[in-house]
Amino acid sequence: MEALVCKGCNKIFEEPLSLSCGDLLCKRCVESSKDNKCKICKQEVTSSILNQTVKSFVQSVTVESCCNHKKSTPCYCLQCNSFSAIDQIQITYH
Repeated sequence: MEALVCKGCNKIFEEPLSLSCGDLLCKRCVESSKDNKCKICKQEVTSSILNQTVKSFVQSVTVESCCNHKKSTPCYCLQCNSFSAIDQIQITYH
């Protein structure tokens, strides 16, 4: 599930951006860059686009209340700021 966490700030993606360098960072990290460089590879970022696939997946496994105490379905809990039932998460491609 580390693919759902921004490598720039270590928080779950809210607005994941695919950058011209090929890396994926959250919008906060891109906007906070003073020199317009990627926080991961340090290359100049010339363009970025919202990664709708990652955003949709994050939304599908994110819940507001603490799922660790209420249910065993796989999710990212915003209250606990962590994943639960991580071993049960299965990604399927259509």
